Amino acid sequence: MANTPAIILKSKFVMAQDKIFSSYVDYVDRSEAVRNKHYKNYNAVSFAEYHVYMENPEKSTGLFTAVNDSLNDDQKNELKSQFNQAQKNKAIMWQDVISFDNNFLIRNGIIDARDNSINEDRIKFAVRESVSEMLKNEGLEASAIWAAAVHYNTDNLHVHITITEPNPTRPFQTFKTRSGSEFEARKGTRSFTSLGKMRSRMANLISDRSVELERLSYLIRDRIGDPTISIKRNSDFQMMRLYNNIYQSLPDDLRLAKYNNTAMTSLRPKINELVTLYIQQNHKEKFREFETILEKQTDYYRDIYGDGEKEKGRTEFFSKGKMNELYSRLGNSLLKEMVQEKRKEQQEEYGKNNQADWNPEKGFRPFGGIRKKDLNRIKKILDDEFQSTLNKRKFEEMKREEQIDR
Repeated sequence: MANTPAIILKSKFVMAQDKIFSSYVDYVDRSEAVRNKHYKNYNAVSFAEYHVYMENPEKSTGLFTAVNDSLNDDQKNELKSQFNQAQKNKAIMWQDVISFDNNFLIRNGIIDARDNSINEDRIKFAVRESVSEMLKNEGLEASAIWAAAVHYNTDNLHVHITITEPNPTRPFQTFKTRSGSEFEARKGTRSFTSLGKMRSRMANLISDRSVELERLSYLIRDRIGDPTISIKRNSDFQMMRLYNNIYQSLPDDLRLAKYNNTAMTSLRPKINELVTLYIQQNHKEKFREFETILEKQTDYYRDIYGDGEKEKGRTEFFSKGKMNELYSRLGNSLLKEMVQEKRKEQQEEYGKNNQADWNPEKGFRPFGGIRKKDLNRIKKILDDEFQSTLNKRKFEEMKREEQIDR
């Protein structure tokens, strides 16, 4: 049976005439005890497919917004007025419920297992950042308002977020009912991409992975194939053979000599074999550390997304993508050195007197094989252009969050 993800995001929208919209407006200015008791009246989201049932919450933080950690009576009245305005203007109301596995929150310092106290500040910060990410991706950052509450249940802490536009920007569209009749309403769907980024942002902020991700980037960028390491051509006949084989098989148009180019499909297995030999010869221990950290990071994503058929692609994407990035970077640097050497040989072959007629972009057929002194250029496969892999952007984002209270 597949594991339930550590973070589940479920979303739904309702139209202005829906009774759930009206119920939310009715209860928005009520006490937390009343809101908790009538939670089912204004909640549109179901988690039945995950066997996570949203009972009336035992405890709630109370409403908070993008700018307020709590709302006084005047602020509640203002919020209610804005939702009333949205409903009168036939706006959409979106509801997002984020459910957490409490053990995941304990492991990441959100819940203190000793007394079950909760770091509400970190939760609220993560909600604000995640909602902001989603609204920006949906083009709603300037028009939407939202309110949220953290609900404490025995097994699953969850956050209920409600969003609307007092002055709607979503266009009207014509829809059909099951009976075939038509009606007009505003477009309510949001993209899977923006919702996915919302959940990913939440996961990144709840669990700071910057230390492990920084180590992965460091191993790829600076340690696996330190530029000071030189590969001796005569020390490994297999590497010698592979290098020459790839070199002699480069396409006539040298501009196509890129690792991921379709023109290199037949050569890619040999390039991978050469890269593997290079790593094993020079950085076996560092590569083993790289694999260990990558496995831990993959386990983390499996924890976040679960391991069902639909979810496992996310973890496989990270693991395969990170490894492919390593081989792609190394392979491209290797090919770059080969292309430079081949063009140099072409110039020498035609002689100085013929250089005016030589076009390096056209390329020529190889004429005899690479010279021994040039194999050492493989050490340049880890030059300054070598960057961190698929995870670089995510690492840079999380570096900015290192000041989050732990």
